[in-house]
Amino acid sequence: MPMTQSQIERKLRQHDNEIVAIYDLLTEHSTTLAEHTATLAEHTTILTEHSVTLAEHTATLAEHGTALAEIQGTLGDHGTMLTEILRRLPEQS
Repeated sequence: MPMTQSQIERKLRQHDNEIVAIYDLLTEHSTTLAEHTATLAEHTTILTEHSVTLAEHTATLAEHGTALAEIQGTLGDHGTMLTEILRRLPEQS
């Protein structure tokens, strides 16, 4: 059975409303996507800054390790010298 003119118009309004609703949803999704993209960019910047800081801390820790190794070597030398000095001292009775 063919549709009447009023049924066709009602169907067209329904389709028009559905199309508008779809565009509204797409707009909302686009807005949300833009917000998420901005947040992701902020997080990427923060992560990059943290990576730089971590690299700086790693370099400082390596420098401290080198300095500690030098101090340990010096202490070893001092220990050897002290042992030699004590060996050369006359015995006290």
